[in-house]
Amino acid sequence: MMKNRKYIVPLVALSFGLAACQADETETSTPTEESSIENESNTDKATSELVDDEKIPTEGEPTDPDYALLEQAKDEYYSGELDAAAGTLSRLLQNDLSDNELLKAEAEDLKEEIGQQQAENAKAAAEIQVASEFKEERQSTLLSEEYEATKEKSLSEATDEELESFLTEKEVQKNEPVVEVEAANEDALMTKEEAENHAFEQVLERAVIEGENYFYFVNYEQESWVQVEAREAVEQDGVTFSNLIGIYRYNVETDEIQKLDIITGEYNPIE
Repeated sequence: MMKNRKYIVPLVALSFGLAACQADETETSTPTEESSIENESNTDKATSELVDDEKIPTEGEPTDPDYALLEQAKDEYYSGELDAAAGTLSRLLQNDLSDNELLKAEAEDLKEEIGQQQAENAKAAAEIQVASEFKEERQSTLLSEEYEATKEKSLSEATDEELESFLTEKEVQKNEPVVEVEAANEDALMTKEEAENHAFEQVLERAVIEGENYFYFVNYEQESWVQVEAREAVEQDGVTFSNLIGIYRYNVETDEIQKLDIITGEYNPIE
């Protein structure tokens, strides 16, 4: 078993306005040399400042991928998706932000705020998780959705015995042929386990989602799609919880890879 993998067995334009009041021709005067020099100096200075502004982008421009990640985290946070927002910030803070100190500070502050809320929420569910042998499984979005769809019961309400039985049922189904693929110039049937293994490796490599504290859930969904959920284990204030790094899906027939937009609930291509 590789990685810590679990089967679900989811410029601004500068303009100058020059106004002149025409007086009698006998009162018209010629600008002094000193005034001309001063005006020229001011113009040069303004032009220089303008050029500088063009060459030096402001910190945190929308075209900056780090800025985009921060905005994504904010959107997730304000949508109430705390674990997704924290996971996005975790990936952002893994980048070299030495030239973007303001953005880094904002990301760190937001992550700390979210972490405090997550810890409070985790404490509320601590009684169930402390005694459970399936702490990581109970944090999975994919597993929760499938369990509820199959058993018509919330995973949070399931006993360890019920969850273990469900996982055992999923394990038994692993050898079922689920998709026809081309192998060695011949048509071959890929089992559910083989489809999950292949999809898992493709998602890890192409989505770049490996981390020291990451764990994963892999689930063959339907019509050749395999879901991969990546989470980051966190321990804070005496409780454990996880950040959602992302939910992806890979099609073993078409080689498509997509990521779930946690806010809209839609999968979008990542390549």
